Amino acid sequence: NEHFWDPKDADYIDYQSAPPSAGPLIPFSMIPERHSAIWDTLDEKGQLEFANESLRARISGILHGEQGALSLSTGLADMFIDPGAQEYATNQAREESRHVHAFSLYMRSRFNGEITPVTSTLGRILSAMVASEVIYEKVIGMQMIIEGIAMGLFASMYQEANDPLLRRLCQLVMTDESFH
Repeated sequence: NEHFWDPKDADYIDYQSAPPSAGPLIPFSMIPERHSAIWDTLDEKGQLEFANESLRARISGILHGEQGALSLSTGLADMFIDPGAQEYATNQAREESRHVHAFSLYMRSRFNGEITPVTSTLGRILSAMVASEVIYEKVIGMQMIIEGIAMGLFASMYQEANDPLLRRLCQLVMTDESFH
């Protein structure tokens, strides 16, 4: 239990102490569109808004993925017969629930709680995995696809984000992800 953290506990992460900066929350180098003709048409303010909106969409996708992982974990806990496997899935559901809460708090802190809708591709993938009645599809889908992509996103944001609150959130979530 020592590695468990509470998103509402300011000793772990304080959503109030770190107001958003006037600059971009992520560096422009994390924006693939900066190599497009559209980017060249934006002034400084437009580039700043684009960067922050890109982050809002990225964090929204992460939040949808965490919600999907929560649903997958609870589904697995119901499907597993072995008590140890049930405990594993239930513990993962607890961690995914914490991540959903933490990223929701981040979205409130930085984007007034405005979450972008799930993309059609991510929505289809998550829906298929959650609806599957095949255990290995859920396990592989969650551990290899969803968690693998998420860890890459968390690691890059932890290393590169301009927002100290986002870096701290990614650090805490990566610690959880390393346990499952």
